[in-house]
Amino acid sequence: MYLRGSGNGVSTWNSWAKVWTSLSDGVDSGMDADKLDNRQGDWYQNALNINYGTLSDNRLPRFISETKFRDKVTIKAFAGDPKFRIYISGQILNTAPFIPGDPNNPSVNLYNANAQGVGSFVIDNVVTNDDVNDNFNDFTILIGRLTSGNFAGALTVGTASNRVEFDDFTIEDGNTLEVCNLHSDGGVGQLQLGRKDGNATTPRILFNSSQLAASYNAKIEASGGNASAGSGSLNVDVVNANGFTIKNQVVWNQGNIQFQVLTHQTMLYNVMDLVTSLLEQSQQT
Repeated sequence: MYLRGSGNGVSTWNSWAKVWTSLSDGVDSGMDADKLDNRQGDWYQNALNINYGTLSDNRLPRFISETKFRDKVTIKAFAGDPKFRIYISGQILNTAPFIPGDPNNPSVNLYNANAQGVGSFVIDNVVTNDDVNDNFNDFTILIGRLTSGNFAGALTVGTASNRVEFDDFTIEDGNTLEVCNLHSDGGVGQLQLGRKDGNATTPRILFNSSQLAASYNAKIEASGGNASAGSGSLNVDVVNANGFTIKNQVVWNQGNIQFQVLTHQTMLYNVMDLVTSLLEQSQQT
């Protein structure tokens, strides 16, 4: 059904306008009220339109298809307590117990559905977004260290008398150290193992080649050194002294070769025996 009118004192008719009912509204009806900010729902389902915020680590797949990385892949480890970001939507938390460094509340707790503490969290920093035009856009991010427990089953954060629900959490790149990286050095591929934070380690490459499970079957391990390039040592750990080969040829080493130490007298006798043997052969010919 359509309607149109001319208005008061107007001699021409306006365009026809569709009348929506409970039977004609909804998806694909053309009715603007079924849209959000004048966009259909499929616009928000398009990943190209994700243009604000950062995806949580919990929203990323654990196993992905073949892919590519540009220039560098870095592996890091936490240098002590693991660090996290806790996201609370719709609230601005800027009072105790959510104040970093508060001596009265040195840490907050993580609670499960039964109000049981499952972890302790020290707040290092707080990030807030205060939208004065729309409070639904308010949020707080607590950044800190998990000093005990874990997030398993955790739903709220705070203290026993003042805790709030959180929407999500993710690991934070803080309190970390680099242990290895695979990178391009001007187009030349390089694998770099080991720390550079003033602590000596023994970075290694482990190989598993047996049918039975083992921690490793062969190993290449680096150790020692100083601030100069090429100052460390490299050890190859294989089954025995003959286990290290190049093109299936055994590499000679201290473990599979022996040298006989001869005295001067023994060497003289050997030379005399050789001379005698050569003379006898010449006389026979």
